[in-house]
Amino acid sequence: MGEGIFEVLVQTAENNLQTFNEALLTEARRQAGDAAASATTAHEEADAVKAEARALKTQLGALSKRAEGIDKSLEGVEWAVSARRVQDVDGLTADLKKKFHGRRIVLKSYFGNDDDFWLCSQLVDIARKAEMDPQNECSHEPKPSVPVTDMLVGAPTIEEAQSFSMVLKKPRRVPGVFVELNTDPVLTILVGVQPAVPLWPRANKGKH
Repeated sequence: MGEGIFEVLVQTAENNLQTFNEALLTEARRQAGDAAASATTAHEEADAVKAEARALKTQLGALSKRAEGIDKSLEGVEWAVSARRVQDVDGLTADLKKKFHGRRIVLKSYFGNDDDFWLCSQLVDIARKAEMDPQNECSHEPKPSVPVTDMLVGAPTIEEAQSFSMVLKKPRRVPGVFVELNTDPVLTILVGVQPAVPLWPRANKGKH
């Protein structure tokens, strides 16, 4: 009888152990499945993030190229209204030598304006290279209450003054867009004050 009870207890223990092992195996499989599903989801999300990053990189590249184009366009505008120097020195020298070789020319700028003085001095040097006869009066001209803006070109006739100004105002030469013409016994250039021309409308900080 004791042996029979022992066998029943052993069988019961084995059955309980098998049931426990099956439960552990089922739970392990469930957790493994959940982990695999999570890994798949994470992988898909990572792929989506990579695709968005590639698209963003492409957009940034396009914006960068567009910005470069805008910068190049603005360079020309900024030079035209703000730069106070001649870039095409060789071209201006050649044209002046061809059309005005040996001519006397007076170059002036207002007293106390550094930007005007440096441009005026550069034109004096160019006139010398063109084998003209320059008279340097840079920074000698008294500044009136209403000064000349950009440039005043004088010549014996208005037609010659206009022709002379067209040589000066070719691209990458004397900057600015406003030229006044005047009659004068000799060729004369008065480098006026730099014109204040905004490149774009400025936002009003008082308004939102």
